[in-house]
Amino acid sequence: MRKSISAHLGSTYSLKHNNREIICANVDSTRSKNNDYFVKSNHIGTDGYRFATIEEIYNKVFEPSWREFQAKQRPCRRYNGTYLEWIREQKFKARTKATDVRYKDKAINEAYEVVFQIGNIDDTGYENAPEDAKKSENIMREVTEHILSKPYICVITEKELNDPNWKPPEDACLIALNCCLHKDESVCGLHFTFIPCANSKRGSKKQALLKKCFEQLGYQTEFTEIITEKGELIPKKNSDNEIRKDAEGNIIYKKTVKKKGALDWLDEIKDFCAVKMKEEYGWERKPVVGNGRKHLDIEDYKIYKAKERQKNIQTEIDNNADNLIQSAVNLYNDKKDFDNLNRIGTYQLWKKYNEISSDFWGWYKSESNDLKRKIASDKSEHDYFKYKQQHYNDLANRCGFLIAFIIKFITKVFFGSQIDSYAERINELLKTREELKRISKQMSSENANIRKLIKKNSCDLEFIEKLSQIEQQMKLDYQNRGFER
Repeated sequence: MRKSISAHLGSTYSLKHNNREIICANVDSTRSKNNDYFVKSNHIGTDGYRFATIEEIYNKVFEPSWREFQAKQRPCRRYNGTYLEWIREQKFKARTKATDVRYKDKAINEAYEVVFQIGNIDDTGYENAPEDAKKSENIMREVTEHILSKPYICVITEKELNDPNWKPPEDACLIALNCCLHKDESVCGLHFTFIPCANSKRGSKKQALLKKCFEQLGYQTEFTEIITEKGELIPKKNSDNEIRKDAEGNIIYKKTVKKKGALDWLDEIKDFCAVKMKEEYGWERKPVVGNGRKHLDIEDYKIYKAKERQKNIQTEIDNNADNLIQSAVNLYNDKKDFDNLNRIGTYQLWKKYNEISSDFWGWYKSESNDLKRKIASDKSEHDYFKYKQQHYNDLANRCGFLIAFIIKFITKVFFGSQIDSYAERINELLKTREELKRISKQMSSENANIRKLIKKNSCDLEFIEKLSQIEQQMKLDYQNRGFER
């Protein structure tokens, strides 16, 4: 068993959603009582103290150094508000004034949320794999306890807020704002919301800077120049394909990430999760391959997964002959006893085959005569192709059940090398059937060259000839085996 481990770090969060003060469409409210809350902002914890709100945390941790910094500023440059209000204002400006270079790519947010998850809705979901979903709950609980046990994780409650002697840690830390394990969604997920707290020599002494915080925790962000197999550097180029240079005239070369900062921290947590998966349930870690898309909202993700599943189903149908036959059987759905054929005796199976075969050939004879009559009385080229297109399409769909029954019959009655010879011929038959469908689609084109090509094509006659030969050989082999009632 292989399962992926995913982790998404983002600057958007919703405490009301995490605490289930509001119920979204992806939540099963009947299972909300099963959720585990380790840190729940503005709620009473197991020790009897209330966890601090984001406003209280900022006021206790960041506000003293912020006021001290503002006092040193010129009166005209002072910000008349709290540090949290300043962050929210900068974030608003970065979002609404993205074209202004002063507010572009502001790397500061009031809080961040990371979501950990094992598997997906198909292999670890509560609906499709309930047993594995329960197992993932146990692993996610251990991962949560592992994160909260880190020395740099700080939890602030009413006790610390009311203690005048309590001070925030001197070193960098992650202040836990909310930490919960959701068991009422499609897949068990760990939501950890935190505020980064970093020391700074410029500006306020305590700042909520994510990159600097992780650098001070030992997770550096470093880049290294890309070197080709020949040992050469790759220069950067602008939109005009000109080599870029810095202010001093030196060539700027392409670089790649050597150390990923916060992402390295996420990888460590995922490695711990992988070890627990292997130790407790024997699950191997499945590598996650990037899909090139950005993080999606819940509804957009559902649409994306639905399209992805539909695409996979279509690919499987196209590549698998059995699924191809089954799709034809579904089109010819008035034959309800198809799934029960394996329980029918050889003679009854032969009798059933003759009924289906005579039904198909009776239809084909009638259809062929009707087609000839329509074409003979028609003077329009457009109607000619319309009739031929419908004929090809009906032929491809109608024969599906007969071919499926032939395969079932051969599998049950014939053995050994005889089956292999039939299989090769049936595969040719299936390819011709697919050609019928393809030509049927091409007939809707107004391209004159395609129409000329189709007019000369005798794919339907080739198909009928192959089908007839297979049936004649099958009848002959059946009689030679001397089957009796």
